[in-house]
Amino acid sequence: MEKRILILIFVSLLSACGASGSSEPNHFESFDLSPYAMASDALSSNKLTGRWVGVLNYQYKRYNPVNTTLFRPEERESQLRSLIVRIKPGSSSQYEAASCGGGFGDITIYESDIVSGIFDGELTGANRIVTAASFTHTVKLSAYASYQEDVTVSGGFRRVSDSTAGYGSLSMNWSDTEGESVSDVYCSIIANFEGGLQTVLVGSDDGSSWMISTKTNPNSYDAYISQPATDKKIENITTTGEQWFRFVEQTAERQQLTYSVSDTHGLTVTGLLETTLLP
Repeated sequence: MEKRILILIFVSLLSACGASGSSEPNHFESFDLSPYAMASDALSSNKLTGRWVGVLNYQYKRYNPVNTTLFRPEERESQLRSLIVRIKPGSSSQYEAASCGGGFGDITIYESDIVSGIFDGELTGANRIVTAASFTHTVKLSAYASYQEDVTVSGGFRRVSDSTAGYGSLSMNWSDTEGESVSDVYCSIIANFEGGLQTVLVGSDDGSSWMISTKTNPNSYDAYISQPATDKKIENITTTGEQWFRFVEQTAERQQLTYSVSDTHGLTVTGLLETTLLP
């Protein structure tokens, strides 16, 4: 069964016809799922709820440009995903998966196939999901510019913990507010692109969402920070505003980065993101 929902969400978010320059245009690092296999195999139970870690590898082929130039006709992307799956509050049987857009979304199960939009694939064994899909679509850059794109994705997920609690924290220090606010991390994605470019996304159960990218994307944001509890939001597109993030630690077990995002009106948010994927 093709998992088109999964890919469509993140193709529109992460891929683009062009990218910012790099001193190493061919540099590319793909993620590896094997470090999570030992923790997964050590679990005494086989169920859907808990913390899952996945690696998804994308291949893009772009053609038929209309009023645009294809800077990368072919491109690779590798994503490291982690998320919490739990029983929906108030239900005895409905599963839901954490979203990197904040909050949770329902999971649909068709026999052994899982569909949620971020956590998709086929249950093939104890605590294991395999994802494989391909499709073609039109990427619209504007009312007059577009191109065709073939996308294939392969990879999978391993359940590494029974815990349905958050597995990290995201701090936010807003320039117009005293003090620091902290949200628990329930979903995270690190996406590697050719040229050493990266996009990082985080979602919390309180509805907060956070995304910063070093990859220029005319279809999406360079940075998007939303915190419903404080009614604060920054949306930087292409060359509006300034943003950066820097990994202090990045291993299979643990990731830590510092960041800063400013909009064109002078609002700035800084903080620290920490996640621990293995128990």
